[in-house]
Amino acid sequence: MDGFASAYLTGRAFRHALTLAGVQILENAPVEAIDSGDGGHVVRMAGRTGLAPLRTRRVVLAGGVWIENMLAMMGVQIPIKVLINQLVVTERIRPVMRTVLSVANGLLSLKQFANGTVLIGGGWQGDGDRERGGVEARPQNLVGNMRLAAYAVPALAEARVARIWLGLEAETADAMPIIGDVPGVPHAWVVGSAHSGYTSGPFMGRILAQHMLSQEPDLPLFDPARLMGMPMPGA
Repeated sequence: MDGFASAYLTGRAFRHALTLAGVQILENAPVEAIDSGDGGHVVRMAGRTGLAPLRTRRVVLAGGVWIENMLAMMGVQIPIKVLINQLVVTERIRPVMRTVLSVANGLLSLKQFANGTVLIGGGWQGDGDRERGGVEARPQNLVGNMRLAAYAVPALAEARVARIWLGLEAETADAMPIIGDVPGVPHAWVVGSAHSGYTSGPFMGRILAQHMLSQEPDLPLFDPARLMGMPMPGA
């Protein structure tokens, strides 16, 4: 169901599908350099992995909040903002909603799972960055988020907070996805930086694959070149 995907289950499902398709998966192997030329690309992993460089004709960058760093390896400068979104999950309570609820102008997203816990989100920010990840929740934002949730669904006043965590989300200067050719680098593509990635991510991958195979994509791509030289809002 839309909005109820479990990262644990979807990750396992994608890994299983890739394995069945004959894809080699290298885990815990961070890339530290990509050398591109007319003959293709050489992808170099961190020395501590002990892995030899990979030589490939085509490369797709799909690194989420690390897309900016990956593009820089190819000499392309496109700013990607990192959002440190706070999320709250409550203890189990009686059924109080049957669908995903959102308040767009109030930064609120609510969903109740089958086990009775309620996820409270909406983009209220915590502290952290791309290098360190999520570092610390901001109490004032936490209180504001929960007060808004209880205002939208009064029954949530019965709930107690069970856990708080921080999730990293990428955002471009125009808040639209980045999907298409890496500017100036042949046989290299990039895809990512979208809100609601679990909902739109698979379709984003589909239209990029169609483009790579010289097919007409089901939806026009979001050309990365548009972001070249575009300043981030507030920068």
